Amino acid sequence: MLLTLACQPKPVVVPGYFTAQRPANAPPTCEETLACYARCEPLVEECMMRCDQCGVSRDVARARAVSNCAAIKGCTDPVCTEQQCAPELAACQARHVGGPPVMDTFCPKP
Repeated sequence: MLLTLACQPKPVVVPGYFTAQRPANAPPTCEETLACYARCEPLVEECMMRCDQCGVSRDVARARAVSNCAAIKGCTDPVCTEQQCAPELAACQARHVGGPPVMDTFCPKP
């Protein structure tokens, strides 16, 4: 079994992948989705769903994990969320490596 695992090829990393500019029409990141949640007044599910609709599922799931953690911990400000939900925030801020995102929904341009 170890021999099989040791022979797996390493993933190819394209030069500039980590420093490439994000396209202007890219779907919102997890952090951008969280920023959208922060603009919801009041913070209700309907508003959060509008923020989620144009994102890709992995970033929406990460943003929801941060939001859920903050709600469970009773956080009402970013400092509390940073302290109480550090693992969720770290996952949200991590750049996904595994190919380009696929749009989950059709999002018309404003």
